[in-house]
Amino acid sequence: MIIVVLEPQPDVSRTSARRGVLAERSDGAVMIEVSDSGRWRAPRGSQRGLGLGIIEKLMDTMEVEQTPTGTLVRMRKEPVEG
Repeated sequence: MIIVVLEPQPDVSRTSARRGVLAERSDGAVMIEVSDSGRWRAPRGSQRGLGLGIIEKLMDTMEVEQTPTGTLVRMRKEPVEG
């Protein structure tokens, strides 16, 4: 889970933008929100901008919301049966 929290943030960590993380567990599922006050921008090269793809592969659901105050990434991982 650490990688899905850190991946949306690398560009933010090099700027003065604020960021936040909220995580909670409900009925075995984990929900994580990562927000920042930075501006959205397209990937700048073939080895950059890979974070959202990694999150999509690791989590069951993911959505990105661009707001007037920044970006919010919501992720959810359902419990593993077994």
